Amino acid sequence: MDKPKRFVVTGTSGTGKTSLIEELRKQGMVCFDEPGRKVLTSGSDEAKVRPEPFVEEMLTQSLSDY
Repeated sequence: MDKPKRFVVTGTSGTGKTSLIEELRKQGMVCFDEPGRKVLTSGSDEAKVRPEPFVEEMLTQSLSDY
């Protein structure tokens, strides 16, 4: 059985990463949002102002996505 292919989308701010991922998702591909973006939009208030909780929540989100 072939393993599924995985791709990582990287780039600087404003290069279209989110737009690309949204389009891939529309075409039926399984996509995961950036953990940092998830933490900043729905994470704890403490994670938004302190580095340690931010990194911990990002790690938790990444492990959950995996």
